[in-house]
Amino acid sequence: MIERMFKMLRSFGLQWHLTNECDQRCQHCYIWQKHEKEGLQSTPTIKQCQFVIDDFISFCNEMGVAPYFSITGGDPLLYSLIWDVLDLIHRKGIGFTILGNPFHLTSEKTERLRNLGCVSYQMSIDGLEKTHDYLRKPGSFRATLSALPILHKAGIRSMIMSTAIIAAVVMRFLPAQQVIFLTRTRNVGDADLNSDGTK
Repeated sequence: MIERMFKMLRSFGLQWHLTNECDQRCQHCYIWQKHEKEGLQSTPTIKQCQFVIDDFISFCNEMGVAPYFSITGGDPLLYSLIWDVLDLIHRKGIGFTILGNPFHLTSEKTERLRNLGCVSYQMSIDGLEKTHDYLRKPGSFRATLSALPILHKAGIRSMIMSTAIIAAVVMRFLPAQQVIFLTRTRNVGDADLNSDGTK
């Protein structure tokens, strides 16, 4: 049955959590809460990363699908070996998406990401400024908007994910349609809604 499923796919993606390190303390995120409560660390060595990359590519080749990586965390840009890992992926000729935060994006870093094969960069907007900053971190909303033109200039597709939280406090704020309108006015490549209430 699994083989039949893969025959219908052209590509298969691995969402890879490289680190727990993050600038934000999002109220709905399971990663930092578990990390701080249990002292969990997630810092794979370059040798371990090489194994994951090779093993995933081998699996995709066996299934007859093209491999694709979605690199996340925490914030992947805070992982000390991020550039080494992206270089390993690049050498295999495989594209990737980063699911991260806006705080460490600069023109230099986005150029470097593009040169290593970054196809898209996903950030989050969970409402307008008051809502978003309440859920994630003060200043996060404006930092996210400021990062969009930096990504666009580098030729990296920007993606916005909105997480729907089922909580009374959120219901008092502005609806998701206003977030969608906002992304359309900011040259965002793609916008979507994550309704499972995680990360």
